Amino acid sequence: MRTLAISLSLVVATVAVVAYAFGVVVPPGQYGIRQIGFGPTEGYQPVALQPGYHWGEPTGYLTSVVLVPSTLQAVHFNRTHSGKKNSGTVSRANGGGDEYWFPPINIETVDKGQILVDVTVLARLLPEAQFEGEKKVAGGPADLAENVGVQPMDWVARIRTAAEREVGEALRQLTNAEFYNPELREQRSVKDAHVAMNEALRPFGITVQAVLLRRYSYEVQEVNKAIAEKNLQVQRERLSDFQRAFAEVEAELVTLKAEGEAQVTVIRETAPQEARAIRSEGDLAFAEKRARGDQLIAEAEAHASKLKADVFSEMSEARVYLARELAPLLGTIHGGIVSDLDPYDLEEWMSKFGMQTGSSERGENR
Repeated sequence: MRTLAISLSLVVATVAVVAYAFGVVVPPGQYGIRQIGFGPTEGYQPVALQPGYHWGEPTGYLTSVVLVPSTLQAVHFNRTHSGKKNSGTVSRANGGGDEYWFPPINIETVDKGQILVDVTVLARLLPEAQFEGEKKVAGGPADLAENVGVQPMDWVARIRTAAEREVGEALRQLTNAEFYNPELREQRSVKDAHVAMNEALRPFGITVQAVLLRRYSYEVQEVNKAIAEKNLQVQRERLSDFQRAFAEVEAELVTLKAEGEAQVTVIRETAPQEARAIRSEGDLAFAEKRARGDQLIAEAEAHASKLKADVFSEMSEARVYLARELAPLLGTIHGGIVSDLDPYDLEEWMSKFGMQTGSSERGENR
């Protein structure tokens, strides 16, 4: 048993050493597509290998790895492509992605105008399939390898075909005059071509990130000159319209400024008079309210005095209260002021004022 365990350990160690010794290094800027030779996962794997060291085997039969770029791929359609080195093939730039050069796209407009278009398509190979829920919306490395190929010119040819077809189809819907309208050319036609290219390429694991219209010109110089003169005339008319509109706005500003200054002058002259009038109205209203308040107070005091007098005249107890109130006053009166009257005889004082005294009240009660 121990011998079997040792033997298995040696086999596993040998396999690990071989797998490590014949492993594959995926450098930065690329990813690997692994192909399994046989077994339940036979074929190209759906997820790419990221940069780093990955296991392998010496024969390449059990597994193999193909390197493809993960950087941005630039496919140029340019009229100067013939002067580029390795035109139509890989041209490795320093520190950047791959570039491919092809002839410009020839466009025939609705009214038979022949236009050469320089276009750059920026694309990227997807490292794995993309899903929206359970729906697959973009392919991955396996789709690229099985349906397109793993060599650069395989997917570049697919991008070139899609670009020439979709860009050409979109721009051929324009007339000569519409072609020089940036709204129709860029925002509608080129954008539509971008969407159509992604619909065609994403199932194969290729996504188009931008479609750039670099340059365009008619093949007939007389047509180019005529269109240039027409465009210049259109620009002059637009400039004239802008200048006229600017003059109208400037005149309106002058009028508004004059009206504003006139209104400010009127306000400065009338404001003091209006302030005095408002202040006079306020003073008059204050005086009226104050007089009315004084009148109400006087009426209230008179009514209170009347009520007090009525109480004193109707209640016998009130006479005693009145006598008590008069006592301090009578104590201050000295002889010579009132004759035939004792200032300290309260009953006599009350008799002088027409009030009944206590003795008379007792006589009446008898």
